[in-house]
Amino acid sequence: MAAVTQPTFNVAVINPFLSAAEEVFQQVTRQEMMTGAPSLQVAPFQSEGLTVYIGLTGQVLGDVYFCFAEDTARHVASAMMMGRPVHELNEVASSAIAELGNQIAGNAVTKLAEAGYNCNIAPPLTFGPGLEVTSRSPSTLVVAMPSSLGPLTLRLALWAI
Repeated sequence: MAAVTQPTFNVAVINPFLSAAEEVFQQVTRQEMMTGAPSLQVAPFQSEGLTVYIGLTGQVLGDVYFCFAEDTARHVASAMMMGRPVHELNEVASSAIAELGNQIAGNAVTKLAEAGYNCNIAPPLTFGPGLEVTSRSPSTLVVAMPSSLGPLTLRLALWAI
């Protein structure tokens, strides 16, 4: 098999992640999220307050990053924990945000399976602020997803096989 060097920006592969992010975010936080205009950015990128990474394997493979500013991550974690105040990104808050990423990716993979793509997700990994994150791709599709809790930035580097 030839090496794949550039990700695909096929809407059939990208849209399941965008719709899953909106749906799952609304379900777990009871807040609406919108999808902004996508842009292409070169890797690497600097991790913000909290970044959740999930790898994909199978007929769609690649890297998915959910990037939150610290304030946004704390507000989202608080909403996920029924309004309990979150003053710092401790282990519990980080775990809640990682689970949000896991649920979004799982929902997206289900949508991909319905479209005929067989793929799986790896367990989520979290990174703190200031880390230089390198994807398997020289560029990522970046989509800002604003909400009343703050913005989520979704970064996708996906290949359809």
